[in-house]
Amino acid sequence: MGNWVGVVTNAGNTLLSNWLSGTTLTVVSAQAGTGTADSTVLLVQTALANAKQTISITSYQIVDGGMKLRMQITAPETGYTLQQIGVFAQLDGGSEALLALFQNESGITIPSAASSSDFAYTFYGFIAIDNTGLLSVTIDSSVFVTADALATETAAREEADIDLQSNIDLKGNALTATKNIWVATTGSDDTGDGSSENPYATISRAVAVAPKNLNGYDYNIYIAAGTYTDSFACRGFHGGSIMLRGCGDGGVVLNGSFEISSGTSLWLTSNLSLTVNPTAVVVAVVYAVWYSNFFVDGGASLTINGTYNGTKCNAIVFETCSRGVAWGTVTVNNAGAAILATNASIVRIATLAGAGNDTDLYSYGAFLTYSSLSTTGTVNSKLLKQAGGVLCSDNESTPSVIEGIYTGTGLYGADSPNSLILITPDTGVNTPSAGSAIGICVSGIMASVINPGTGAWVWDIDGTTISWYSSVGAAQQSNTAGVTYRYRAVL
Repeated sequence: MGNWVGVVTNAGNTLLSNWLSGTTLTVVSAQAGTGTADSTVLLVQTALANAKQTISITSYQIVDGGMKLRMQITAPETGYTLQQIGVFAQLDGGSEALLALFQNESGITIPSAASSSDFAYTFYGFIAIDNTGLLSVTIDSSVFVTADALATETAAREEADIDLQSNIDLKGNALTATKNIWVATTGSDDTGDGSSENPYATISRAVAVAPKNLNGYDYNIYIAAGTYTDSFACRGFHGGSIMLRGCGDGGVVLNGSFEISSGTSLWLTSNLSLTVNPTAVVVAVVYAVWYSNFFVDGGASLTINGTYNGTKCNAIVFETCSRGVAWGTVTVNNAGAAILATNASIVRIATLAGAGNDTDLYSYGAFLTYSSLSTTGTVNSKLLKQAGGVLCSDNESTPSVIEGIYTGTGLYGADSPNSLILITPDTGVNTPSAGSAIGICVSGIMASVINPGTGAWVWDIDGTTISWYSSVGAAQQSNTAGVTYRYRAVL
């Protein structure tokens, strides 16, 4: 049968980069065909080499780290050799694009309906994506299930299970050295190659071509001065950092928003002066979520104007155990919350300036510190903390942050609570209290947030121990058997 290989295409990467919270990615159809493309150009394909039939997507499942699709090919009128399978998607009802392309050089014989009327070939594809937006899959409910398909469903499926890493690099799935990419308003996403002589036109394109595994190296994006209408998402990068750097004189204006998620580290550095203006009413103009890191170093500055069409957006949101540090000046004007830290995130802001925000610094079950606050015209509260949140200046006594992992047992309920011993009596640091908060993640995705008094949890503090349980199930208690959970406690 040969081996299947697969890529998320450049068009698919563009969809995923723009798939922000509040938008819907819809997997609409799949096709099967014959013919192949050279492995060096799979990424740029926008259609199958020779499509033969539309095939059925019979089910899908959201699993740790991505989406698993089950597709079924039935016998067509005329048989052919199956060599490619394409998955098509659209964002918020827009144009359909080839999201992923699977290829088998050897091919599989698909017989005609006349010769084998009950033939069915089942194909499974796992696509590693980040589900921060809404996901929809169009399912063909008319497909019959054959005995072979049912057997395949329960078999090991070594050949058909394709582990597709988004932005796969066909020369190797990781950086082998520091990578420099250039972006300029004079560049082109279509004909550019990201070099200084032939730059891309958008930051989103520069992000989309990066391999997920940075392998200990930095991925530098040099941005020339000018105004860019662009929104981008840095999702699932690991082993290094995405570095946004200034290039030449003048500031960079971004009309859009951006997101950092699933363990990615994003830096603003090298004298980058970035101003961000939202082009829609968004949850956050800058959104760091799922154990991600966002840094503004001392050589950079960030200004966010937080209002779009009269509606105030939250400017910078850290959610689900993300980290943020701003050594450089951050200025936020006319936002809902200038800085919002939630769900056991850890954030330090050196200097926050700006005017007209509803709230300047807001800690909701998180750990937020600052050095200098020079905002004016704040509508409601300069400082706001809720749900066990910590909010203090660097000169104040600060609470403790404790991190660790545990493995789920599959048990749940009042007789089988989860229990974490967070502090030993002789450590001399803070002990759990009613002002504590815990964030729990699995595979970088938030599983739960535990704050005292939340209705979904029975919460108990006993000296140095915090315990909790749910009567609904092990998953709801963050205790699924064999699953590794990361936790962060702010005490």
